[in-house]
Amino acid sequence: MLSGLRRIVCGDLICPGQRALSIDDRLVDVLQRHNQRQLVDQPTHVAGNVLDVLIVPDCWADIASDVDVRSLCFTDHSLVLCQLGVKRERPTLVT
Repeated sequence: MLSGLRRIVCGDLICPGQRALSIDDRLVDVLQRHNQRQLVDQPTHVAGNVLDVLIVPDCWADIASDVDVRSLCFTDHSLVLCQLGVKRERPTLVT
């Protein structure tokens, strides 16, 4: 079951929806059933589709801030950027 996992999924899923700025309804259904949220709300492809995603658990919706999409000159996909509020644990020092 995905709902208990604390994972961030990002990448090019190529699941465009029927409406502008949407993902496929079947993917939306899977995300809802597993309490996940898609954070990219801008087109990530030159055709105006949302193909690249950033998916987080609903309870972690605030883990990613400043989600932004930037055009690149060498591809038809855009770059998805965000700030992640994740604490980096320092390793235990053993002497």
